[in-house]
Amino acid sequence: MTDPCSTTAAPAATPAEQLASLMREVTRSLRANVDRRLEPMGLSQAQWRPLLALHQADGPLTQTELARTLEIEAPSLVRLLDRLADKNWIERRSAPGDRRVRQVFLTPSALELIRQILPVVHQVKEEAFARLSAAEIAACLVTLGKIRDNVRGPAPEG
Repeated sequence: MTDPCSTTAAPAATPAEQLASLMREVTRSLRANVDRRLEPMGLSQAQWRPLLALHQADGPLTQTELARTLEIEAPSLVRLLDRLADKNWIERRSAPGDRRVRQVFLTPSALELIRQILPVVHQVKEEAFARLSAAEIAACLVTLGKIRDNVRGPAPEG
């Protein structure tokens, strides 16, 4: 008879599961580190991430594109954009040709703020990769590229 109070250990994670978990942990840790360093400026991840996403985009993003980039739902994005607009960091404008689509633009004050954010982000990345050789970084790039391609699946046939 088995003891109902005994616990059965969960099966050990496979190397692939360990890698997936580590990838999530690294991403969270990088963001948390940037967040800690930007906190004295009164910035939270909810604020600096959309600003950087807009800065890194090739032109304005639609609200839908920004929500997808940030991996958040549209209603959450609308509330976030309201707060960013209240701080005069973004403007929302109707897209040319389709007034239903809203594009998000950075304001000059946001661009000034981004000039302060970017060195912090750069420093965190430098520290994260400091003890890695160029060969280790290259190997990671190849491996992560393969994982990304596997996740995306085969290219659609046209």
